[in-house]
Amino acid sequence: MENNQASTPLKKKSIFPKFLKKKRYYIIAIILILVGYLFWQQKNSAGAITYETSQAEQGTLMQTVEVTGEIRPAARIDLAFETAGTLTDVKVKVGDSIKKGDLLAVLQDTDLAFAERRAAAALALYQANLNARLAGESDESIQVTQAQYDQAVSSYKKALSDLENTKIQVQNDLENAKIALETSKNNLDNASPLSDQSLENAIESARVALKSSVGSLNSALIEGDAIIGVDDTASNQYYESILGIGDDGSVQAAENQYKIAKANKLIAEAAIDSISAVSSADQVYDAVIKTQTAVESIQQYLLDVKHVLATTITNPYFTATDLASKKSIIDTQFSGISTQKTTVVNARQAIEVARLSKTSDQAKLADAYRTAQVNYEIAKTNIDMKIIAASTTADIQRAAMDAAKAALDLKKAPPRAVDVAGLRAQVQDARVAYDQAANNLSKARIYAPVSGTVTDVVSDVGEQITPNTAQIRMIGTEAYDIEAQVPEADIAKVNVGQTAEITLDAFGDEIKFEGTVTAENPDQTKIQDAIYYNIRVNIDPQDYDIKPGMTANVTVKTAEVKDAIIIPLRAIRTDTDTQEKSIRILVNDKPEVKTVQLGLKGDEGRVQALSGVSTGEEIILREITGK
Repeated sequence: MENNQASTPLKKKSIFPKFLKKKRYYIIAIILILVGYLFWQQKNSAGAITYETSQAEQGTLMQTVEVTGEIRPAARIDLAFETAGTLTDVKVKVGDSIKKGDLLAVLQDTDLAFAERRAAAALALYQANLNARLAGESDESIQVTQAQYDQAVSSYKKALSDLENTKIQVQNDLENAKIALETSKNNLDNASPLSDQSLENAIESARVALKSSVGSLNSALIEGDAIIGVDDTASNQYYESILGIGDDGSVQAAENQYKIAKANKLIAEAAIDSISAVSSADQVYDAVIKTQTAVESIQQYLLDVKHVLATTITNPYFTATDLASKKSIIDTQFSGISTQKTTVVNARQAIEVARLSKTSDQAKLADAYRTAQVNYEIAKTNIDMKIIAASTTADIQRAAMDAAKAALDLKKAPPRAVDVAGLRAQVQDARVAYDQAANNLSKARIYAPVSGTVTDVVSDVGEQITPNTAQIRMIGTEAYDIEAQVPEADIAKVNVGQTAEITLDAFGDEIKFEGTVTAENPDQTKIQDAIYYNIRVNIDPQDYDIKPGMTANVTVKTAEVKDAIIIPLRAIRTDTDTQEKSIRILVNDKPEVKTVQLGLKGDEGRVQALSGVSTGEEIILREITGK
């Protein structure tokens, strides 16, 4: 048995099959891991989303309409007046060649031309006033005002001197009246009979005195009424409202006294006119009595006028100098009437004394004595009246001197801003008035808007013209325009007056012309079932030889917004229920919805955002989903 074991060798086991078996498991595990990873990666990649965005910009947004048209000669032009009137001149006839700016026809424009020239003169005047004020007063002007002030000072000093002389004069007059009174008293004490001749002399003297008094009576009433304004309502129109403003009843009292004085004056005039050299003593005496009544009522009227002036103030239309002048006139008239009163009273007394002399010298001299007494009383009255008048004159001259001093100071002072502002406003107002007058004048004339040829003259000279009705028709020979057709979808955007950029196929896209939409035909044109509307666009040919029939490419600028926030139109979303507009903004890689208000829709798919978005924000255009 041992031999059998020794003869049979033992077999050694291999480890490779076992290893290979284990390696296969590892490979399978690795493959499974890779497959799982790839599956996971693919799954995550399939769910990733990216965004295409565009930034909101700030700039100028343009909206244009592009059309193609054809160069044509300028259309027939109908020219009309802008106002109604009578045609006074037609300067052209059919077939005449005219140049731009030529005057073709004129309506009667005399009043309009006068108004234009008046407005031009007013503007020139106000401009000159402003220029003079800005330049300041000239040395010559200041010297003139200085001389006026010096004269005012001299006048004031003279008025003060006159006041002192008046005080002396009235005292002398009073002394003379007193001496006359004493003399008449002595004559009365030593009376002697008078002859009949004395009465005749007295009657004749009275008649002569009465005849000469009429002018003084009329003059006093006229000068007074020029101030009060009962019959003469024109002379005081600039200061009537301020007469007697310091005493409400003074003007009415003067008006009432004027009526009384006027009536008495008329009675006296009638009596004076009735007497002659052969009139009786009674007639003459009656006229003397009536004249004395008239004189006294006029004297009272002048006193009332003086009171009115004393309670009157000044204004820009009635200066202190004017007031002083009126007071001086009334003082002069009062002095004349007072003298006239003395003459009439003396005449009356002379007649009465002469009458009494027939029976008694004593009676005549007594009457003379009474006259002297009256004269003495008048002299006493004149003391206050004349001194007051002289004092008033001095006050007036003082006011005039102060005014002259103020005027001198004003001329020496530099212009104030407030003064210049008023003058500038006057110039501006005058310029507006001139522009309006010139515009009104231009409406009555027809000028050639372009060079061309007259084809029709509608009306003849003398006819009445209706505004905005064609009067002259012409064809332009220099201007061209473009006739183009605008699609129905764009016509609402196009309006007369809009500017356009134009290129002509004949000159290429590099050469651009400018133009303006001048007309829009409201009537439609149908081309292959599509609706179009004709427009006309003028063109500035510059120096190029443009010819009729050339093809024109017109870009009409229909709208423009400067400093607009601009976003892409395709980023806009519209809520189907509320029609609310919104966009999505990319914020931190996440979309955020914002409501926006839109404005102008421009070219190239861009639109104006009025609110809801700011410059620089990233606007989502579309999502990109990974696969």
